[in-house]
Amino acid sequence: MSLFSCRVKEGRVISSLLIPLLLLLACLLILGACDFGSDVPPDGASSAPIRGNGSTSPEVAETPQNPGKIPTPIEDNSIPFSPVPTVPASLVPTFDMTTTWGSQIRMSKISMAYVENYYLTPQTVTPDGRFLICSALSRDFSETGGSQPGKVFMIDLSSHQVTELHHVPRNTIEPYDTSADDNWIVWTEAPQEPGFFSDWVTYAYNRKDHSVKQVAKAPLNKDGMPVIDTDGTAKVDHGIVVWAEAVQGSVHFAVKSADLTTGQVKTLTDNGFLPEISWPYVAWVETQKEPSKQVKGVNKGVITILNLQTGAKKTLNGPDTPKYFAFYNGSLAWITARGKEVILTDVNETYQQTVARAEGDDSFEFPSMNDRLITWGSQSRTAVYDRLQHRLVTLKEGHTGNHFVAARAVVWQEPAPKSTLSQPIFPTINVLDTSQLPTTPAK
Repeated sequence: MSLFSCRVKEGRVISSLLIPLLLLLACLLILGACDFGSDVPPDGASSAPIRGNGSTSPEVAETPQNPGKIPTPIEDNSIPFSPVPTVPASLVPTFDMTTTWGSQIRMSKISMAYVENYYLTPQTVTPDGRFLICSALSRDFSETGGSQPGKVFMIDLSSHQVTELHHVPRNTIEPYDTSADDNWIVWTEAPQEPGFFSDWVTYAYNRKDHSVKQVAKAPLNKDGMPVIDTDGTAKVDHGIVVWAEAVQGSVHFAVKSADLTTGQVKTLTDNGFLPEISWPYVAWVETQKEPSKQVKGVNKGVITILNLQTGAKKTLNGPDTPKYFAFYNGSLAWITARGKEVILTDVNETYQQTVARAEGDDSFEFPSMNDRLITWGSQSRTAVYDRLQHRLVTLKEGHTGNHFVAARAVVWQEPAPKSTLSQPIFPTINVLDTSQLPTTPAK
């Protein structure tokens, strides 16, 4: 999520471009006014029993014995602050897929209309690379809802067998922003109104016993209405879910975690948002008292990293008011405040490398990464950065559809080819296993 805008991904149906623009303006005004201190049977079986809303699985909740507050952690001296060498973006060459990875790479292709009466949006791929997780809305969905309630599907990338994980309780609710670890699949769902996805609920699906349980939900104000806050986007790793939510009576957000095995909920900080988890670290953005050097009129935002195993916490020196960031296995990719650069570093800040620079009116958003690739949203092209070959790779020239990187996969949507047939042809979801990519250029 952006420091200055509420998150709107392709997983949600927005009928007008005006809505995200108004939302961006609203969030800018809010930040300007804030006082920051200074002014299945086995996976893939379609018959697995599931439980949605009304499940007998207990909601994860804080308890008097475990109120959730953790002790103030000490600084982690094992993570030194070091001078950061930089690599100019002009040194990063750009190539097409065939030149970089060859013509023999294998991809799974699934039509976005693969499930009858629904339109699929890819959300993530499980870490084992076996399953694509998609949100689904009825094909007639609009701001006021659709003829059928939305669903969450798991699709076997080998057999294309579909498993329904969950169906939403009302046809106005949209599932979005899915995350997965080895055992859990976590997503959030909400209607567009009230408060533009503020009335959210987060769920978790257990791949072992096929149960679904509620993890968290939007806090309510005194009138019983949802507090206008984040959209509840959640991330999971090692059975720990993290998300951000509003703190009543405060302009700040709290970052919380839930252990999906024990049900224990902790508040990791009462001043943080955009949480990411990559075991054993949780990272988030915190606002500071001093002004940002990157954006006039707002306070500085810094990335804070917490080691869940040791309790040690540190703040990164490099990023100043990042617009977005992604975090994976100790590496971190962040987008500068104005959305013009993607910068790669690590938790030790031993290096800093600019891997992409926006041209003209283009602006980057929504980065994602794994050990091999980094990608981001762009208005000009669908590209990734190959961390091993040190190349920018164009996935689809002239197309800027939804694309992202998961633990061992890169996923992108390919537009439907032009056709004179009376039957519609739908876009395709491409899934490429990044573990098969060659270590040296194909050409």
